Amino acid sequence: MIGREILNYRVEKMIGEGGMGAVYKAQHTKIPNRVAAIKVLKSNFLQNENLKQRFRREMEIMADLTHENIIKLEQFDEDDLGMYLIMEYFNGIEIDDYLKNHIGVFPEEKAIPLMIQILKAFAFAHSKGIVHRDIKPANIMINQDASKAKVLDFGIAKMKDDVSMKTKSGAQIGTVFYMSPEQVHGKELDARSDIYALGVTFYQMLTGINPYQDLNTEYEIYNKITKEDLPDPREIYPGVSESMVNILRIALAKDPNHRFQTCDDFILAIQGEIEVKPVSKTGIEDLDEPIKENLERTPLYIVIFTSVASLICLINPDFYWFSMVFSGSGLIYFFTLVNKPVDSLKSLRILTISALVISLLFSMALFWYSDTDNDGIFNRNDACPDEYGIYQGCP
Repeated sequence: MIGREILNYRVEKMIGEGGMGAVYKAQHTKIPNRVAAIKVLKSNFLQNENLKQRFRREMEIMADLTHENIIKLEQFDEDDLGMYLIMEYFNGIEIDDYLKNHIGVFPEEKAIPLMIQILKAFAFAHSKGIVHRDIKPANIMINQDASKAKVLDFGIAKMKDDVSMKTKSGAQIGTVFYMSPEQVHGKELDARSDIYALGVTFYQMLTGINPYQDLNTEYEIYNKITKEDLPDPREIYPGVSESMVNILRIALAKDPNHRFQTCDDFILAIQGEIEVKPVSKTGIEDLDEPIKENLERTPLYIVIFTSVASLICLINPDFYWFSMVFSGSGLIYFFTLVNKPVDSLKSLRILTISALVISLLFSMALFWYSDTDNDGIFNRNDACPDEYGIYQGCP
């Protein structure tokens, strides 16, 4: 490719390479100081019609995205030797390379303005009905002083209602480290999946590392994404503020309904223009308030009152019925109203259920074996359980 001319541009050097294509810096042959970046589909893919169609689709998507924080498409060309996207040349570096080789970690005063620019780019793309589906630091470039961000590579982006790009059930598309839980499961994606990937990207900017980088297999990564929350970023870099921690937890919620619903909401949260309540790792605060109160308070109340009921039975066995009714009702109430799948309450749920079951069994044992008047006849067979007597009769 070096030295070839494509639409009045002479290719000078390769500046990047991906799975499908390579990107070259090129100089305009007739306009001095005009430079472009040319993305070329690799020659071994030219016989693959599906990949060629994807390349054309990337052209169609980028042609509709004119935004200061998105690399601009200038021209498209296709001939017998290849397919070419002629794009704006941006003299910058990918965020992951910048983290590894220049800064280590972005302080918040640098990370926040950059993240706002990135979010504005995706807010614009989403407004056009485009879901990127492969957001990662390697697809975002910044200039040398980290004051400007540009999004690139819409190779697997999907336009709204584009049937040809509809995700097949169970299929996964994107880069595994940045996949949302629904992406791992091969579900149909929307803008909220991009928001999750943006959350992972922001997490990496603030901590300097990808949270899954030490895992060895895709299975381990998938399992973490779908079942476990990311570690508190302050465990990696103590300089992350509490407000950013809370913002990250919302952006990275397992349930898309609990995330920021738009990039604009994400921006407002970062700017402090909307209130972001402190959230636990599991996102219990994202639940409706009545459910949240039940989850937080009811198990504790049941444990307390069940324990009191059991103590009363120990003092006076005549009150076994009190413990039995309360324990049975408590179990029914607990399983029907407050048995919600929130990991942070798992141990409390186990404690609650154990207390209820023990109390119920204890009260049933008292009912079956109690002998109030100590006459050797269990109450269930004693016609006069409150005074010494004989079976079916009283003295």
